[in-house]
Amino acid sequence: MKKVFMVSYGGGHANIMKILYKQLSISHDYQITYLALTGAPYQLRNNKIDLVTISEIAKMLTYYGEIIELGEKYGKEYHNPNSHISYLDTVCYYGIGIHDLMKEKDEMNAIADFGMYNRKAFLPVGTMLNILKLFEPDVCVVTTSPRMEEATAIASNKLGIPVVRINDTPVCEKVNYKCDLCVMNSWAKKHALQYSGLKESSIHITGQPVFENDVLLNSNVLENIRNQADVSAYEFVVTFFTENGFYQQKELKALYNIANELKSTLFVVKIHPNQDESEFSIPDLKNVIIRHDQAKYFLALSNIIINTWSTTGMEAAMMNLPVIVVNFDDRNLPIDYVGMGIAVAAKNEWELKRALQSLMDKNSAVSKALESRRQEFEFVKNAAKNINAVIDQVIEQVNM
Repeated sequence: MKKVFMVSYGGGHANIMKILYKQLSISHDYQITYLALTGAPYQLRNNKIDLVTISEIAKMLTYYGEIIELGEKYGKEYHNPNSHISYLDTVCYYGIGIHDLMKEKDEMNAIADFGMYNRKAFLPVGTMLNILKLFEPDVCVVTTSPRMEEATAIASNKLGIPVVRINDTPVCEKVNYKCDLCVMNSWAKKHALQYSGLKESSIHITGQPVFENDVLLNSNVLENIRNQADVSAYEFVVTFFTENGFYQQKELKALYNIANELKSTLFVVKIHPNQDESEFSIPDLKNVIIRHDQAKYFLALSNIIINTWSTTGMEAAMMNLPVIVVNFDDRNLPIDYVGMGIAVAAKNEWELKRALQSLMDKNSAVSKALESRRQEFEFVKNAAKNINAVIDQVIEQVNM
């Protein structure tokens, strides 16, 4: 039986691992240990996933008492009782981080680094070496997260255990360890070749499991939304995906002004799940609606997508939809879809209107340019199975 050690934080990283875990479980050929960090255990509840928490794994270490002592001393104040992270997990996470930091440096410098960077100072390679020696896996699977995920990969390299890393976005920074890298499409592979420092034979186009899951639609839900929005009454549907943390009033005001002119277009303001609809003004326009439904249904119904830097930009490109990035305040965005060639920029109302009108014409130069770049941003199916194949491949290479 092949022994797989998986580790990830919560959020999109845990969602990737959840899908892969279920794929690996189908064949019963794998003994899986999944170290679920921070909020991942709560996020994965009721998913029939046999996971281990950081506090459970810490108890296996000979210096567990020291971990608790250090975690109580330095991590207690950072515990948030409303975060769904257990107190003991918080203590053990900080305890391990501080313990390894002190082993790497003297106590004074370790505490100084912690005071300056908090948990960003952590890279507990020593503890991950000890943990991996306990489990003796054939392969370690990580995502792109820093700290304990990166430490797992570095420790694996030291022990000669192959590492499979799954990128959640198409962009890739320098990878500080040897691994087989799973990327979502051709564009992502070219980017990884340029920036990751990995050789081409170590980069695999597999698709991204979460995006594949996101395109699965309930036909009844889709039809209900279509009818409620009266989509058939309009020539075009344009969806503006708001950015969490930024209410974008200037951008929305511009959108409403344009909607007042383009009466044959339905404009949907799709609010982020963490935003409250009551904080958005609703204009007195029949062709503007504000919705809180799942993003994937409006990706399916739309002709053009407007966003800033959320993952809906990537999903839109993979679904062959043109994207407009609104950035009226000229912020530095974490993901530059315009620079990637899969979106056009709009920095004011005039540019937004011009971009919309250009993209409504599929034969315009702008439409054709975006379509050409989207060909490299293809949607790759069967991502979990493809990653499973990479895992098998690296295990076989070690055993040859």
